[in-house]
Amino acid sequence: MAKNNQRDPNLRAATVARVNQLVKGGLTKAGAFEKISAETGRAKDAVQMLYYRAIRAAKGGSKAAAAAKASAAKPAARPAAPAAKPVSSKRSRKAARSQGAVAPTELPALLAGIAAAINNLLKHVEKTVEENKTLKEQAQRLSAITSLIRGR
Repeated sequence: MAKNNQRDPNLRAATVARVNQLVKGGLTKAGAFEKISAETGRAKDAVQMLYYRAIRAAKGGSKAAAAAKASAAKPAARPAAPAAKPVSSKRSRKAARSQGAVAPTELPALLAGIAAAINNLLKHVEKTVEENKTLKEQAQRLSAITSLIRGR
C-alpha cells in the first residue's frame, strides 16, 4: 500500500507547544519526547526531529533573518549612535574582539543576556539536583528489592 505523504501543516507547532507544556510540567525534553511518542504513536526520534526543525525554522535560517530579528529585539528607547563612516560588520566585530572592548550602547543588552543565561543555568542545576535526589531514592529502593529477591 502506498504511503500517505500528506502532512499536517501545524504538526511542528503543535509538537513544540506540547514539548514546552510538558517541560513546564517538570519533564526533561527527552522525557517529553518519549511521552509525546507514546501519545501519538510516532517514534521518539521523529518527535524530536519535528521539535528541533520547528525551533530552527522559527529562528530563521539565514544570517540576515537573525540580524533582523536581533535588531528588532533591541529596546526602542536606546539613544541613536552618532553618525560615522560605514564599516563592515565583520571588521567592526574583529576590531572589538582585538581591543577586548564592548560598545557602551551594547553593554546593557550584553549584561541582560548574561543574566538570562545565568538564571537558565541555575534553573537547570536546581532541576538536576532534584532529579538526582529522585534517582538516589529509586536506587535505594531497587537495592532493597534486589536484596529481598536474593535473600540477603
